[in-house]
Amino acid sequence: MLWVDGVPKVVVPDLIMNLELDTGEPITTEILRYGQRVAVIGLPAHPLMKTPEALEVVGPKAFGYPELTFTPLNAAKAA
Repeated sequence: MLWVDGVPKVVVPDLIMNLELDTGEPITTEILRYGQRVAVIGLPAHPLMKTPEALEVVGPKAFGYPELTFTPLNAAKAA
């Protein structure tokens, strides 16, 4: 999950990626450190990952967030 000011902005199964700000190289979670300059980007998941059946396995509830409803990353642009 990507939270901004206490509000979820990107929710699984959409992808959240951390990139090194100067080079654009990916930074995996295990090497992410406080003070690193990063860009965080989100990409929409494949449509098959957004089906009700898939969301049971890869949606917010599967990661311990039963109170969150998946809202596709690109839904805000469509509204």
